Amino acid sequence: MKRAFIYLTLLAIALSLGLINAYLWRLQNRTQEHIADLRQQVGLHLRENKALNDRNDALRINVDSLKSPDAYRMYEEKAREDYGMIGKNETYFVLPDSEMAHIPDIPGLVEREKRQKADNLLLAAPQLPGNARPLDQKLTLESVNPATGGSGNGDETVTPIPVSPVPLQLEALQ
Repeated sequence: MKRAFIYLTLLAIALSLGLINAYLWRLQNRTQEHIADLRQQVGLHLRENKALNDRNDALRINVDSLKSPDAYRMYEEKAREDYGMIGKNETYFVLPDSEMAHIPDIPGLVEREKRQKADNLLLAAPQLPGNARPLDQKLTLESVNPATGGSGNGDETVTPIPVSPVPLQLEALQ
């Protein structure tokens, strides 16, 4: 009886040690998985921080350049590109499509137009007054036959000439 009690006690101790060992083994696996997840999150945050730091550096360079003495020219260029600014002593030309073929290639014009079209696609269509047309519509220049004198009585023939606005790089006259 004493012997059976000792065997049962030893068996209970061995069984409890086995259960503790299995519990610690599972706990170690879960801890390693948790550590791997945390390392992955740290990697994601480091990449995000690098992207944000690069963006901040670019913005800091932009701010520093805008604080420079030549910043007026950059403000003016941005206003011309983004808002269609025309200077005090400058003229904005709208040329017919037939004349566009005769214009020499302006460096950067195609890229600028592509960028503006992409920007326009991203922007929502603003509410326009009743008599206004959106910028993406073709403009037409109408000419009146000079033989009729353009009296305005409605019987003169009007021939539409398709035109499209051309952004030109103009220097201010000073």
